[in-house]
Amino acid sequence: MDADGNGTVEFDELTSSLADLILGPCRPAVAVVVDQAQLAEAFRAFNRDSNGFISTAELAQPMARMG
Repeated sequence: MDADGNGTVEFDELTSSLADLILGPCRPAVAVVVDQAQLAEAFRAFNRDSNGFISTAELAQPMARMG
């Protein structure tokens, strides 16, 4: 998810990764409406210290639980 390799996942990186997971690598040509409020809520759930970034530590535990 950390596309720029800076050690954190910014909101735009998260949304891009989620779009890839949901839509697959071959995104359809039609527009897909994404609820920004739901994405922001998901981002906040991972961003435990509320600094605007998801660190590898913040991401590791939930991902481990999800397998």
